[in-house]
Amino acid sequence: MSRLVPNIELQGRAERDGGVNQWLPGQPIVTATRRGVITNSEAGVQALGGVIGGAITATWTKPSNLSPNSTTTVILVGPGGGGGSGASSGTGITNISGGGGGGGGEVVEQTFLTSALPSTVTVGLPAGGLGGVGTAGAAAAGAAALVNATFGSLLTAFGGGGGGAGSSAANSGGGGGAGAGAVGAVGSTTGGAGGAGGGGAGGTGVIGVVPTFPQAGSGGGGAPSTGLLGTAGGATYGGGPGGGAGGGLTNTTVSVGGAGGAIVPNQSIGGTGGNAAAGGAGTAPPNGYYGPGTGGGGGASLTTASFKGGVGGIGAGGGGGGATEAAAIPGAGGNGGVSACWVITTP
Repeated sequence: MSRLVPNIELQGRAERDGGVNQWLPGQPIVTATRRGVITNSEAGVQALGGVIGGAITATWTKPSNLSPNSTTTVILVGPGGGGGSGASSGTGITNISGGGGGGGGEVVEQTFLTSALPSTVTVGLPAGGLGGVGTAGAAAAGAAALVNATFGSLLTAFGGGGGGAGSSAANSGGGGGAGAGAVGAVGSTTGGAGGAGGGGAGGTGVIGVVPTFPQAGSGGGGAPSTGLLGTAGGATYGGGPGGGAGGGLTNTTVSVGGAGGAIVPNQSIGGTGGNAAAGGAGTAPPNGYYGPGTGGGGGASLTTASFKGGVGGIGAGGGGGGATEAAAIPGAGGNGGVSACWVITTP
């Protein structure tokens, strides 16, 4: 066959009019079309969901024209839990807590021989758990995601638990991080338990717990009943980090929310805790990194107002909301981070 693009010699065999590849051992994979365009194999990185908000059902289609030795690596990120709302108490009552941060989701990575995979796989990518929305005099816990992330029946990535509601009498506990075998529990006055298989527990008025296994999610930060600053979400080494707790309320002092959990290997810093402001949103994964984002920061508290927690990055927990007195609505918790999936196929 003649050259279709200057200085590029077709190697292997391709049908001129159909654009159909025929792979020959030891030869590069190319596609020839009638218009003279040469493209590489369809192999490469396919990003499904992730930065798109809300639940998504996607279909992965196995690329064609692959060698017998082609492999496909799937990186699946489970959803994060929502942060709890801050407390709201009677006028003049002090020392109330902000809402607990949500727990992080699990991250699963596995490599398959591409030929062993079905031609299509349905990928379920749920949204993160909703943040708690309180009313005057009543706080609300954050929620865990309704379902887990799935790559067909081959892989499941579990979700993190929601953060506990703020309280005028007790700590608010962070949501538990997802483990390798189960979801993280929703926090209450104590931190939610980490999911079976190494998930980090939610903090009980303290920083969320780092998971035992790298792929598990960390616990969300818990806010102390003493009305002190919100605490940070737990950091992770591979799983989804936790959200920071909302700031508590002590007299007329502004309490700052806790920072969202960080990701240690790539030195990604979580959402900032609010200082007389809402908590910062969790960050997206850095360029070239396939995995979770960082946790949302907790909202600040005032006697006359409160501020919401930040939304968690991909697979990370949302920040807890700040506390306030009964005359104002407590700060809502931030939603947990959405699920995501990357499918990387080699030719």
